[in-house]
Amino acid sequence: MLMIHVYLTFKPCDKWDDISSSIEACIADINTWMNSNMLKLNKDKTEFIVFSSKQHVKKTENLPINLGSSYINSSMSVRNLGLILDNILGMEKQVNSICKFCYYQIRNIGLICKYINDETCKNLVQAFIISQLD
Repeated sequence: MLMIHVYLTFKPCDKWDDISSSIEACIADINTWMNSNMLKLNKDKTEFIVFSSKQHVKKTENLPINLGSSYINSSMSVRNLGLILDNILGMEKQVNSICKFCYYQIRNIGLICKYINDETCKNLVQAFIISQLD
């Protein structure tokens, strides 16, 4: 699987039409490159996010870009290599995700801990929980 990330910067005072034109031109260039290398851009998995401050977040919600014959609205959060990034670069969704995963693993280890010795239990906690928290 080929994953491409594009990062563009702009000022809050820039017009969305100019910004979206830049994004669409960049995606068109990427699509051309992918076609020339016998790859296909999956429009269903394509997403974009606009990072902004809490004060400007309402202005950047649901902004559309044209992707060929369809439109994509901006996302509130995206996942990149297991890290959840939201549109204000807060860590709440990431922390909640890690906590949920760790509680799930603790519950599973708790179900089998009476069948394993203490050393094995410690190793499971280290492998599945402490590694996530690190």
